[in-house]
Amino acid sequence: MILLFWIGLGSAIGGSVRYLLDLLVIQVGIDVLPFSTLFINVTGSFLIGWLAGNRTTGSVATPHSYNSHFWITGICGGYTTFSTFTWQIIEMIKAGQGQEAGLYAAGSVSFGLISVWLGFSIAVRKRIIAEKFGSPIQFYSRESGDLKVEEVYGESFLRWAYGNPLGRLTIVLIVKRFWFSRWYGWRMDRPKSHSKVKSFIWKFGVDVSEFADPVESYRTFNEFFYRKLKSEARPIAANESVVAFSADGRHLAITDISVADIFYIKGQRFNLACFTDDTDLSREFEGGSILISRLCPSDYHRFHFPIDGVADPADRLPGSLRSVNPLALRRQLSILWENRRERTVLKSDLIGKVLIFEIGATCVGRIHQTYAPGSVSKGDEKGYFSFGGSCVVTLFKKNAIRFDDDLLEYSAKGIETYAKMGQRCGEMPYI
Repeated sequence: MILLFWIGLGSAIGGSVRYLLDLLVIQVGIDVLPFSTLFINVTGSFLIGWLAGNRTTGSVATPHSYNSHFWITGICGGYTTFSTFTWQIIEMIKAGQGQEAGLYAAGSVSFGLISVWLGFSIAVRKRIIAEKFGSPIQFYSRESGDLKVEEVYGESFLRWAYGNPLGRLTIVLIVKRFWFSRWYGWRMDRPKSHSKVKSFIWKFGVDVSEFADPVESYRTFNEFFYRKLKSEARPIAANESVVAFSADGRHLAITDISVADIFYIKGQRFNLACFTDDTDLSREFEGGSILISRLCPSDYHRFHFPIDGVADPADRLPGSLRSVNPLALRRQLSILWENRRERTVLKSDLIGKVLIFEIGATCVGRIHQTYAPGSVSKGDEKGYFSFGGSCVVTLFKKNAIRFDDDLLEYSAKGIETYAKMGQRCGEMPYI
């Protein structure tokens, strides 16, 4: 009885709206075919498609509820009218308007099918996007041995900016522009930005015992952001065959980038040629391995060399500055090769060339290289980022590295592993 009540109420509402639209068409004086019935059936078909799309998970429809019966069976059933449509066709034929009747029938069926498909498709796409951006960002913590939910700096803005059409327009027009990040970086270099330091430390639980300098010594937020740590805070993994993480952060490891299709979300592939911006290098590293190390604003923002070798000078590659947070990368992995970045070739006697990229992001004022080209050791400082989220990507040639099991296990699910600079990420298998 309750279900019948909701269906009846919906039918009454839908029928009343249809009647009011008929009156409106009469008042306006539109007299091209039975326009009101065509409009009603087409918009009703779109609404049914939209509602059905919102009730579908994968390819399976969810069970009917009172709510869906109210809207689909009730409102849409009362709003649309097949009987009036067929009666109008008969009346047109009787009036000698056979051609118009055929046009009306074909148009109604065609536009109705297109509308229901369009409504369904838009609803499904909207739901998929909502699932991408609505789900929390999880990562595996090596330290605790379990999954954690990331507390994202500026999360509400990121979800709006990358999950909303108006937000994406804002990204294109303003946020990704270099001047915006320079302006924000300038703000973080002003003396009054110092007031943000203590509240940031408290909110994100930053460990002050690791700092090389007292908190009071940081004159600006940026000085705190690219702070140095005590040498004992980041011990470097021993053994020349072991590869160390270049930076603190959340890491994603892929053994063969040429076949992988899970980067933060299934279905995305990595464009090596665009990323390296060098045809010869992309050929050398085809089928190679990649380690993406994503740094959050709360992380230690200096980056280091993962192995011993000889480092060439860094090459600066132009691009925009968008967020490298998974909320953005889930939607568009190409951000990694469209953002500004710096590329360094590191030559190792043990495994040949390794490519190291520092990738800028929204509000990263600059990438600072502090190393001197030439011979470097594992764990040596390479440089640091100014304020903002950022990313270090390391490329290895095919079979040059065997990543650790936990790193591969979670990366295969699109889940990052949190580990600190200097800890091992894998080893050279033939050493």
